[in-house]
Amino acid sequence: MNSPKWLVVIAVLELFGNTLYSGHAHAQALEPKKANVAAKPWLGIAIDQGSKGVLVKGVLPDTPAEKAGFQVGDEVLKIDKSVVKNPNELINVIGASGIGQTVTIEILRNKKTITKKLKLVLRPDELQLLRDRLVAKPAPSFDLEVIHGKETGSLEKLKGRIVVVEFWATWCPACRATHPRLSEFAAQNPKIAVLAVSEEEKDVLQSYANRLKPNFTILRDADGKSPAAWSAGSIPMLSVIGKDGKVMFVTVGAGDAAEEALKFAASMTK
Repeated sequence: MNSPKWLVVIAVLELFGNTLYSGHAHAQALEPKKANVAAKPWLGIAIDQGSKGVLVKGVLPDTPAEKAGFQVGDEVLKIDKSVVKNPNELINVIGASGIGQTVTIEILRNKKTITKKLKLVLRPDELQLLRDRLVAKPAPSFDLEVIHGKETGSLEKLKGRIVVVEFWATWCPACRATHPRLSEFAAQNPKIAVLAVSEEEKDVLQSYANRLKPNFTILRDADGKSPAAWSAGSIPMLSVIGKDGKVMFVTVGAGDAAEEALKFAASMTK
């Protein structure tokens, strides 16, 4: 069953520019390119269900939302004349707007209603966005509960080692498809820490670990802060962290995409 916290992931697929993957927040086969596909605008925010509207969980730098002064914790109530009560409604309203169009957004902040105006721009490629956001920068830190495996859940304690981090969920078929290879890789490369991070309930993850018995370490993020910090809008998302604690490589997807990440990590040990 999908965790409610992954609503933010489904929303992020649209607002963070998911041009590579579609469906229910997991990587699927690429569809043939179609001519004359309408370009989609974006805001540049991570969203989730709020108490009165749509909660802003993250604001990407150099985006319309950041330039307009959006803040984490804001709740979007209305876009122009359209009331938005959930992430899907917000996605639909923004998607129906035109690039270059200026919209007025009503926001609830600290129990006060304010308005922001911003001009919508073309959403960038998701993978390039991730790489611009993360590569060659210090990896967003986390210290998470270990559900299965021998590694620590603290990135800080893993400095000095190469680390592969996967964001995933048990309900994601593409994620599950990466795990036999990820387990094999972890067994063959004991000097590399391989961590798989999910927001799901402890019993769900423990049951999965008991069935698969992977050689990698499964971590649980109970509050969902690490996927937001890593801009993990599509899963499976794999990153490689160098010994200095900086992100060296990021990709999204199973199959060849995942293999590329593992080959990159292995190359760093030579």
